[in-house]
Amino acid sequence: PLSEKKFHHPTHDAAVQYINDTSGALVIGSDQVWKLRYQGRLRRFIPNGIVPRQSDPFYPSFPNLYWPSNELQCPRVSFASSMGQLDGNDIPKNHRRQMAAILDGFSMLSVRDEKTFNFMEMLSPSLAQRAEVLPDPTLCYNLITKSNDDALKARLQEMGVDFSRERIGIVSPDNSAVIEMADHYRKRGSQIIGITTQNSFCDINLFQEGFHPLEWARLFHYMDFCVLDRMHAMIFSLCNSTPFVAIDQNLTKVSNETKVLSLLRTFDLLDHYTIKDQINGTQLKDHANAIRLNPWDWEKINTVREKLKQKAANYVSRVGRL
Repeated sequence: PLSEKKFHHPTHDAAVQYINDTSGALVIGSDQVWKLRYQGRLRRFIPNGIVPRQSDPFYPSFPNLYWPSNELQCPRVSFASSMGQLDGNDIPKNHRRQMAAILDGFSMLSVRDEKTFNFMEMLSPSLAQRAEVLPDPTLCYNLITKSNDDALKARLQEMGVDFSRERIGIVSPDNSAVIEMADHYRKRGSQIIGITTQNSFCDINLFQEGFHPLEWARLFHYMDFCVLDRMHAMIFSLCNSTPFVAIDQNLTKVSNETKVLSLLRTFDLLDHYTIKDQINGTQLKDHANAIRLNPWDWEKINTVREKLKQKAANYVSRVGRL
């Protein structure tokens, strides 16, 4: 735990009392703090026969402390919070009413993506009027340090990274389209480097090594371009001025909005968006070739980044004045 005090109790009463006694404000977020999972359970003699239940141990049941009750006396704030892959239509109506009542008690509301903003509208139009879309915190703060560049490059060379040829960074598990693309470029002399996600097809597997979190963030600087299926990998590529092809693994039939789509739309990079289950190796190679032949407008991208930083800083400043 990050604090000396911890609670193991069937209710939230002790935690609520502790927050009331010690805190001037409670900030919820960021990331997927509002993700839940409802699974249908067949019940006889009940209209429609399906009752949603929450039984997945990896998804805390609603209500939980990420939905703090109105018993809290201090101001409550959400900072770039997200619902993840949760489909609002899966949530029972009584829970939706309870969620709306809880969020109505927040002093300030911000969400990380358009999907979660749309969920605010679903719960209550008044919530959407108050809510703001803020960037992920990794875009809001300067996490990229260049002071260790020489040592990090030397370490990568010791691991087999070849700086004399093109280096393609991969953040993707085994995927037939990515494997086909990697084979194509390998035959042309490129080195295929796995960064954070384990797979079986890369020439160098950095995910097996130990790096400081800020070193992980800087690794993307040493790639000529990347193929990525993780949002934070895409953010760190942007921060390091490294172009990439985005593979969205979260698009579902119930939602056409994902965190990857929100990110790319923000930076006007939708031309480099692909969907995991709809892409093949030839299409992925075409995307990669387009990136290699057409330099990105990094001045424009960095201008957007600075505006996002300022927007987040303004929000934090307002939180401090509560």
